[in-house]
Amino acid sequence: METHKLQLAFAASNLQNVAKSKHPFRKKTSSPFAVIMKHPANGGPPDILGQTEVVEDSLNPNWQTQFVIDYDERFPPYLNVYIFDHGTVDKNREYITITQTAGYTIMDCIEVLRVDHVVTEMTKGYVYETEMHLKGGKMKIFAEVLHGEARSNTALLHFRGLKLRNIEKVGLLKGLIDPYFEVWKLQAKRPEKQWCLAYRSEKIDNHINPLWQPFRIDMNTLCGGDSTRPIRILVYDWESGGKHRLIGEVTTLFDDLIQKCRRAKGNGDLQSSLKLISEEYPESTMGALVVLKAIIETPSADL
Repeated sequence: METHKLQLAFAASNLQNVAKSKHPFRKKTSSPFAVIMKHPANGGPPDILGQTEVVEDSLNPNWQTQFVIDYDERFPPYLNVYIFDHGTVDKNREYITITQTAGYTIMDCIEVLRVDHVVTEMTKGYVYETEMHLKGGKMKIFAEVLHGEARSNTALLHFRGLKLRNIEKVGLLKGLIDPYFEVWKLQAKRPEKQWCLAYRSEKIDNHINPLWQPFRIDMNTLCGGDSTRPIRILVYDWESGGKHRLIGEVTTLFDDLIQKCRRAKGNGDLQSSLKLISEEYPESTMGALVVLKAIIETPSADL
């Protein structure tokens, strides 16, 4: 029986807020991260696969960090997933040596989850969903089998926002938006389309024409190694407290990004750009994304 490489991504929802504010009239929201552990099928000691990035001010985090494990269906391993609040320390917590997280307050967890249950849902076209064990939060686990060269191919992408709509609230102190974007891949189609976060950019303060940093991303993470699989790009206005507002979005393919890049005549070319749409403003122009780079390259190439 062949051993496969299995890529896993995680998202949580309905987490309880464990953050404690120093100001009695100012509410604070937890900033969760997850620690992923794998237990071998024979019950041996666990391996710490690593931890995700911190998602600031969110009780419904989607993490872009993904993990690759060896999977043999004859000997399915187990997963433990612990979610902690990066902004709150519990001095009495007993998990310090197990998860190497220096005493952050635990928000929720899953223990002894068989990976073959996740794989079964994946083969049916679903995303694995379950209730967590500690405080009733929900967990989604996105699984992808890595095939062939998809494990090594890397995409280099570079975007610029152009004439983004300024959705800052009207008032005397109205400023400009602080835009960032996210890239999501289509992960499953049952019972409806389900999207998995692949990348989250930095925010650019006070700008309607932001030039974000170029980034590399594994092709399997971006589109499952399939350049014709749909991906979504969503542009947000960053807000303190985590209530980021959607400016607009576009659904496209990596192949289309390559063509847009080839046709673009500089970083101000609206004609060859991706047009952003919004359900909140269906009749309005929300701006565009110019594709400055969209190529497949080896990981050793320089930006």
